[in-house]
Amino acid sequence: MKVLIAYDGSEHADAAMEDLHRAGLRDVDALVLSVSEMWVLKSEMLEAGAAERAHKIMQEHFDRAVEKSHAMADRAASRLKEQFPEWRIESEGAAGSAVEAIVRKAESWQADLLVVGPHTHAALLHPYHGGVLLSLLMHAPCSVRVMRQPLKVRESPATRLLVAVDGSQSAQAILNQVRSRAWPSGTFVLVVMVVDARLMPVVIPDLPIGPTSESWAHEIAGKFAEELRNSGLAASESIERGDPRHVLCKVAEGWGTDCIFLGSLGLSRLPWMDLGSTALAVSLRAHCSVEVVRPKGQ
Repeated sequence: MKVLIAYDGSEHADAAMEDLHRAGLRDVDALVLSVSEMWVLKSEMLEAGAAERAHKIMQEHFDRAVEKSHAMADRAASRLKEQFPEWRIESEGAAGSAVEAIVRKAESWQADLLVVGPHTHAALLHPYHGGVLLSLLMHAPCSVRVMRQPLKVRESPATRLLVAVDGSQSAQAILNQVRSRAWPSGTFVLVVMVVDARLMPVVIPDLPIGPTSESWAHEIAGKFAEELRNSGLAASESIERGDPRHVLCKVAEGWGTDCIFLGSLGLSRLPWMDLGSTALAVSLRAHCSVEVVRPKGQ
């Protein structure tokens, strides 16, 4: 599995790296990438005759920025090698737009999973979509894991996963991803399906099955829980009602979840959005780590 780790050197990123122990990753080729945010002046913004000198100065600044970011990535890679000696780990530095550099690397390196922290330096705030994390969730070509530390340490070290399903095609990709991981003994999976109360006004009266049907929800969630049990994981299902953007976060926090798995698209996807509204909201609001599963080529 090819895992691209976007590392910004912040305290939040260092603490969140511990989340990798709870990700169930195996047979990993990891690349730690650090990016120094840098904006380049366009030639038309310079006075006549100053472009050549400005280019030389900017190139020197660019080279120093890449060297600095590479050193930062090296430090993080060294820590990871101590924690995961069986992983194949490399490091790389870059300069420019953080979002563009990370997305471009994820594409060219053909990453299976992009791992990011929940916070970034203030200097990395991106004007488009409001921030690096938000932009990466929207534009990454692969699955994205947002690392977060648990709010509190439980008495039991067993991993708790919440898998959100909605009957869409993305749900099967989530199931395949969870089953492919190497989870520790005692891992428990709660399959949650939220009957979206917002869709009630558009449901045809007396329709026996559909997006707000409780019986349909039980059928879908039960099927996924059974498949997980057949894979050797302990699993059960839960049917909730309400706005999934809020319900999933509430259930996860109350249950002490380590990570929420959900798809990048859902049944109620809006055509003008690059990412499902539920996946986006949960990724930004959840108290725990969140993995948005996006199959390659989606």
